Amino acid sequence: MSAAADREDSDPRAGTEGSNDTFGRFIETVDLPAFIADLVKGVFQAIVDVTILQMDVYSGLVKNVAEAVGEFIDDVSGSVPSACPTCDRPTSPSAASDETGSPP
Repeated sequence: MSAAADREDSDPRAGTEGSNDTFGRFIETVDLPAFIADLVKGVFQAIVDVTILQMDVYSGLVKNVAEAVGEFIDDVSGSVPSACPTCDRPTSPSAASDETGSPP
């Protein structure tokens, strides 16, 4: 190889003169502020959309867990014998109070 060919291979800027002109024309044709604004809006909207989707899925998970816990409590409370079989267990705090409104 010749010395000139070695210089062209070792110089990272060799052969980029035409690409600089192309890049310069490209930058002039792009409305950079509008491009950046659209990019930021798009990224923000994507984050919001994914967050809403995650919240929907999470609320479904909480709903399913709450239903499963309710079913578990119903199953367990019906199968566990009471310590006082003749005692009535109140089902709500208002049922736990007697006629005077005071707790037992």
